[in-house]
Amino acid sequence: MDVTQITELYNLLTTSDNIFNVRGKLHNLCDKVDFEVLEKKYLSSDKISRMIKYIKKEYLATLEAEKTVYKISDEELNRRIAKLKIVDELFKSCNNPYIRFDRLSKMFKNPNIMYKTYILLIRFGKDDPKLNEIRPLLNNFDKYYHEFRDNFKNDVGKTVRAAYKDEEKETEYNYAKFIIEQYINRDDSFNLEDFLNDYAISVELFHQFIKLIKIKNKSLYYEYVLKAHSNERNLKHAYMFTIDDLYYAIHNNEFIYGNKFDLLEFIKLIPFKDEAAFLNKLDDFLAIYNKVQRSTILNYVKENNLDEKDAFKPLNPKEIQSKKGIINGQLLSETDMHTIVAYLIKRDIPICKASVKEAGKMYLNKEFSFAIFNDDIITRERIKPIIIPNNKKDAI
Repeated sequence: MDVTQITELYNLLTTSDNIFNVRGKLHNLCDKVDFEVLEKKYLSSDKISRMIKYIKKEYLATLEAEKTVYKISDEELNRRIAKLKIVDELFKSCNNPYIRFDRLSKMFKNPNIMYKTYILLIRFGKDDPKLNEIRPLLNNFDKYYHEFRDNFKNDVGKTVRAAYKDEEKETEYNYAKFIIEQYINRDDSFNLEDFLNDYAISVELFHQFIKLIKIKNKSLYYEYVLKAHSNERNLKHAYMFTIDDLYYAIHNNEFIYGNKFDLLEFIKLIPFKDEAAFLNKLDDFLAIYNKVQRSTILNYVKENNLDEKDAFKPLNPKEIQSKKGIINGQLLSETDMHTIVAYLIKRDIPICKASVKEAGKMYLNKEFSFAIFNDDIITRERIKPIIIPNNKKDAI
């Protein structure tokens, strides 16, 4: 494999949203490669060496996924195992099917997705030692699935009575305790946003759980505080490295590994964009931890109007793609807006005022003009929020 092939394959891997989309390319270029020899050949080039290591990691992950009848990597298998444990804990700690339905809807969206997530594990995992710890849970899967499916079909309000207040409070504490324990024991990520996404809870609900644990379980609360401080330190280091990468990319118009850099990548990676006082938070951090990069990063933010109010305000994809828009004085149709939003989703860019505006400019410049995306990503109807009755009288 030569430098051109290494660079092309690396760019393909880092821009694709699914490793299996490039499986053929990986096999064509890597099946006969001795990575140890290849790494030694380009040992003097830090940039090429990093790309080779990344390609090797993705190639080995693909081989691992192809070995299993589940057609998923070990990493994905572990995520599904962890998720099923949450389901089991939910059924053990909560006696209210109403609440269980609400939680399952956030985790799986609908019963069909839940079924597809575990059916291959149930069919082909009988003798797999990796599944030993959740085998009883897989045996109980029908119970979890059928309750979810039946309540989904019946809109739950027709078949489920509300829990009493004291039961709800006890259930809330048990669930809060479980979530905080999972946060404390998690070692694969120190980013709170990743944790909240994995467990399908909002930051507001997480903070409610912390307050509840602080009142009812002092020992667990102190463990949480220690873990939160540790994660905060790790996150600061991650932000420092991210800003280093962005600083290099601004000056060289590409990242250190050679992958393309543009304003959308900056929007995707820049820290603190979810904070109300984005610029102040960023400036304070740069002044302490990234002094050399400070002026470059802040100038880039201001030159691209990212310091404007609501630049990073999250926008609803469905609302944007369902009506016309005006970008750079040009009227864009619903189809145009649909393509712009789909492009952002494909690149995993946060959908906000700044990213839509920049993607719109790119679209008008004909930097992309395709619409090969699944409408379900954008137009999927959300399940109506469930309102749990306050007392028996209010129950249906």
